[in-house]
Amino acid sequence: MSARRLKAVCVLLLFSMGRIADSNVLNESVPSRIKPRTASVFDEPKAAVLRHTSVTVATGQLLASNSRFFAEVLSDNVASAGGSFPSKPGVNLLGRIRVAPEDVGQRADILLVATYQGAWYMRTLQGWQAWDQQLQTLAAVDVPHTLAAIEDVDIATSLTLSGDFSIFLGYRRQGLIQYSRTPLQFSLVAATTTVLSKFNDTGITACANAYGNKLACPQGGYPSQDAESGRDATHNDDSDGHAGFSFTKISSTGAVLPASASSWSCVQDNVTGLMWEVKTDDNGLHDKDWSYTWYEPDNAKNGGNAGEKNGGNCGSTSTCDTYGYVQAVNATGWCGKKDWRMPARGELRGIVSLDRFSPAIDTIYFPNTASESFWSSSSYVSYVSSGWGVDFYYGGDGANSKGSGIRVRLVRIGQ
Repeated sequence: MSARRLKAVCVLLLFSMGRIADSNVLNESVPSRIKPRTASVFDEPKAAVLRHTSVTVATGQLLASNSRFFAEVLSDNVASAGGSFPSKPGVNLLGRIRVAPEDVGQRADILLVATYQGAWYMRTLQGWQAWDQQLQTLAAVDVPHTLAAIEDVDIATSLTLSGDFSIFLGYRRQGLIQYSRTPLQFSLVAATTTVLSKFNDTGITACANAYGNKLACPQGGYPSQDAESGRDATHNDDSDGHAGFSFTKISSTGAVLPASASSWSCVQDNVTGLMWEVKTDDNGLHDKDWSYTWYEPDNAKNGGNAGEKNGGNCGSTSTCDTYGYVQAVNATGWCGKKDWRMPARGELRGIVSLDRFSPAIDTIYFPNTASESFWSSSSYVSYVSSGWGVDFYYGGDGANSKGSGIRVRLVRIGQ
């Protein structure tokens, strides 16, 4: 990422997507790749959370701005032009501070702070730790030392997090903090088995013109239509699912079943690698009529709002919320597995077949699917008391209050 002229003072490193389960997760090793992300202006912490020796201070009293302070982020010691990094396994990130000339030779300590989905972290001598946003508890990356013209600090080695990064670097001298108010931002996508490299097509196999749809392809004057490309065109074989979809039936114990099987409990998506729960109509744990409120107590996953616990209608089969349902299904070892989870919004949309509605899914493999909304694991960023759902009446998605009782279909990485 190229160097940027930065105006201000404290060191704030923002992680606004992926997942931090604890303060040590930043030091775990996993293959990764990085792609650029458009930067946005960082909102400075409000004065109410800036405290020193238990006394609330006004913004700017302990924070300073210096137009001659610069910072940049490097991947394996190379700063990439345009704010992008090459895709490669084991990303090592280094922060580099170009110290203001008047501060060179002065004693100071380096600061690095991060926020991730509402939680704050600071880089210390012991690694990443939670931070309470109080200035008197803000630890430094190293011990005070004489500032050189350029100061380097490790951000992460073999970075594990998937998500958006906004990096702020700075130093503290005589109680005054210089930091990069304008963030240096990029996105990291972990290249692990949980990142899907293939996606389903839409299920649309017919073309349209100005006068109608469900027409043969191609249509003169209406080129490059959905049905003319992708798996629905190249792998249009209904023997294992409609058009370009490819599914395998799985038994309740995890055994692979033939397409002709009349009873099955899960479906393996052979394109994406995901395995999906199949709903039942027996008033049991997986019944199609049960509804659940959105609930996730882990602040690293809930977008800042846990939702509503046990507010759905599922008889006595489980706690009637998404968190309780996941726990109940995993306790049974459904289809021989205990790593079931809520699907991400994009994953859930991946089984929508847009050539049909009510329900918008291949019912040969997914019977007992209600023509209603199903919860995803994704919070609605603009209004965190809501979560994203996918409507299987017509295949679209939208936000629902987390207190709403709607359907759930769980997923896991297949095999």
